[in-house]
Amino acid sequence: MSRFRPNSPPVVHETVGDETIIVNLDAGVYYALNSSGSRLWIELERGVQVAELVDDVARQSGASADEVEAAVRAFIDTLVAEDLVVEAENGDQPGAPSVTWPTGTGFTAPALERYTDMQELLLLDPIHDIGVGGWAEER
Repeated sequence: MSRFRPNSPPVVHETVGDETIIVNLDAGVYYALNSSGSRLWIELERGVQVAELVDDVARQSGASADEVEAAVRAFIDTLVAEDLVVEAENGDQPGAPSVTWPTGTGFTAPALERYTDMQELLLLDPIHDIGVGGWAEER
């Protein structure tokens, strides 16, 4: 587990402020991340290596590296289990951590909230039939 990226195209996401909303169009499920989860998502999307991310978060937040690593690994395991992220390919260029973590407030574990209340509507959405070029495709 060194680097991960969003599992796009079936996974779309948007970060506004400190909250990230993620939709898995194949499953019809959407998710909300807390502030820590949103920061981690941004870094994963940039291709930051997990070990470097853990070190950066621990240093900035003042939390122990063991605490941060356990929380980050559990968070990534959940994202993988929900098919929201996949391991980044070797050819992808890794980035350096860039998100600022609140200092002196400790570390809050990242959290992923899962919602299925709109699953039927999301699965019926014709966006599933749109190809990469923006035109309808047959399944």
